[in-house]
Amino acid sequence: MSSIPKRYELLEDTSNAIPALEKLVQDLMQHLERYVTNVKAEKERIAELYRLMQKIEAEQAKQKLQFEDEQREKEELQRKMQNIEVKQAKQFEDYRKEREELQRQMQILLKVIEEKDKVLEEKDKDMRQLKDARAAAERMVQEPQHEVQNKKTQT
Repeated sequence: MSSIPKRYELLEDTSNAIPALEKLVQDLMQHLERYVTNVKAEKERIAELYRLMQKIEAEQAKQKLQFEDEQREKEELQRKMQNIEVKQAKQFEDYRKEREELQRQMQILLKVIEEKDKVLEEKDKDMRQLKDARAAAERMVQEPQHEVQNKKTQT
């Protein structure tokens, strides 16, 4: 009886009992309809929250995969950069060695050129001496012929 409102408790007049019970049933039905409506609304809110949670979880999973992909890309780029740096260091070392070899070869060539210049100078000197000797020899040959001709013309 305590759950029934006081106004519906034992009525002295039973003639009003049926309408009072009908009113009580009607009130209970309205209360039950409001309760069912509220429960449906709560169920819809729970379903909406559940869908939202699923979307969030899916987005989180997508972002996690995207992050992992970006991390892999970053690691791959770092590996490529390291490979490039290693190649550049090797190329630099190769170029340095090549430059040193070229400098060494240039020094050798300069020495060869200097030696060739000395040889050419000596050959030029020898050629001048030979020309001078030839000229002197020709003069010596021509002088006696000149003397012979002069003697012929004198006689």
